[in-house]
Amino acid sequence: MSRALRQNLIEIASTVIDVISLRYPSFVYGGQIRGVPVFCFHEVEPESFEAQLRFLSQNGYRTITTDEFSNPPDKSVMLTFDDGWGSLWSVGLPLIKKYDARIVVFLAAGRIGWHPFLTWDQAGEMHRTGLADFQSHTLTHSRVFCSPKIVDFAHPSLALGVMDTPEWESLPFSPGRPIYESYPRMGCRRYLEDDDLRAACELYTARDKEFFNRPDWRVPLRSLVSELGPSGRFETHEEMMLALTHELVESKRIIEEHLGKEIRHICYPWHCYSKLAVELSAKAGYEMSFVGKLRGRYQGIQPGSPTLVARVGGDFFFRLPGKGRISLLRILLMKTARRARGK
Repeated sequence: MSRALRQNLIEIASTVIDVISLRYPSFVYGGQIRGVPVFCFHEVEPESFEAQLRFLSQNGYRTITTDEFSNPPDKSVMLTFDDGWGSLWSVGLPLIKKYDARIVVFLAAGRIGWHPFLTWDQAGEMHRTGLADFQSHTLTHSRVFCSPKIVDFAHPSLALGVMDTPEWESLPFSPGRPIYESYPRMGCRRYLEDDDLRAACELYTARDKEFFNRPDWRVPLRSLVSELGPSGRFETHEEMMLALTHELVESKRIIEEHLGKEIRHICYPWHCYSKLAVELSAKAGYEMSFVGKLRGRYQGIQPGSPTLVARVGGDFFFRLPGKGRISLLRILLMKTARRARGK
């Protein structure tokens, strides 16, 4: 079983547990809406996104931006999109114009202009329509090594998702480099690898052009690691504070510089954050932080500085009351089928 499929199956099981535990908003179970449902999406697909916008229009819902969140009109929903994928411009922009809909986009500022993300010109065009509310998704949306446990070594056939590669700032991985356990940057203390060990592993593989063609190529590398012994270290509290502050402050500064608007809100990548990240977000000038679960639930807000806002996955969009509502069982079956296909 591949790592991706295994992760998808774990997510399916987690979703079922959350549904049974009544952790989703009341409307998911057939009840009424309480507060403003805040949905989380990523890329945009033409048929599904237009179906969602059509549903909202036909049932009298209004899409809002972050400026309206504290005093929303009746039947308001918020559509948030993480990362800043290019499909927001190519697919999303024509559709939000067609339906006069508002969306909130959390940009990983350091990735804008990289394929397959938005360019600054595209983000600027969307911003000027008044229909896209851009906010921060940190600077690099990165994962970092979080423990001395080696889970693999970089090799020519290594395939990692564009958002799943650890140590984003030090790409590309050179062959032989140890890959340690990783976790989202905003939620952990970083493990700083041993540079001498990394260099030794890279040199070991570089001496033999056929090294990675052998079925047991990991064995000598693990033996080398065992012989040399890992001697990395965890970053200090001060180093972690500086790194997190950089992610928060620079993202805000860059987006403001390119779009000419004040950035006041942030969404933590993968919904992972720490108490320190929240404290530093307030110091960086963020008023609201968008997350996944809050107090174990996918709905609600937690007042404070910044205010924490829970979001629910877009899979449950069609549980909103109205004509065209889909049964919860059907939604769960559709989600399971999609995840089983590795999507």
